[in-house]
Amino acid sequence: FDRRTRECLEARAPLCQDDCSRAYEAFLCYYHQYGNLRWSQEYIPLPHLEAVQASIDCINILRIPRELIEQYSRAIVPNVPETQCLYRCQYLAEGLYDPQYGFNHTRFYIRHHDQPAREFLSDETRSCTEHALRDSCDECARVYRARKCFDSYSTPFFTSRIIQHAAQIILGQRGCDEDELKPRYNSIASGSYVPASHPPPPPPPSSYHVSDGGCKYNCKN
Repeated sequence: FDRRTRECLEARAPLCQDDCSRAYEAFLCYYHQYGNLRWSQEYIPLPHLEAVQASIDCINILRIPRELIEQYSRAIVPNVPETQCLYRCQYLAEGLYDPQYGFNHTRFYIRHHDQPAREFLSDETRSCTEHALRDSCDECARVYRARKCFDSYSTPFFTSRIIQHAAQIILGQRGCDEDELKPRYNSIASGSYVPASHPPPPPPPSSYHVSDGGCKYNCKN
């Protein structure tokens, strides 16, 4: 398209023409190669690095504890409240979810353009997400549960890889800032800090482990 458009401009819009004629001929070159102009707003998925930056912002805003960040960096994604809210924040940042209207299935379909699946737009999938988003009083838990409606046909570990990359960057940039990243969920009544146990060894690079061991972080009685 680019080469043909350039050749068209050179042939049909020479410098000797007046400005109005050149502008019209240039418009025709673009029109014939790219089609008519579209005035509607189109959704463009965030490039990977921008999505990673959004994840970094979410991790900082939510004050995710260091132990969890370390697990994310090793492709370990525990199913805990912090993770659930991180996914909600990520989807909000990417324009995939709205608290009032729920998931935007068309945008999910576009986001996974490398593995397009019409099932994103099916009535069955819409019914699945709508049901999941009504199933709990906790919005983070609802969003985290509803995202599983896309698992069968979305790019595997798409969001997990974004979060993993973000966690690796955060640990690299803030490795010396222990106070800010120190876990706060194991504190005891006296105020002293009880170190958490070391996370399990990382899985193979190609796999992602999702733990579902119940409430562990920032739990409330």
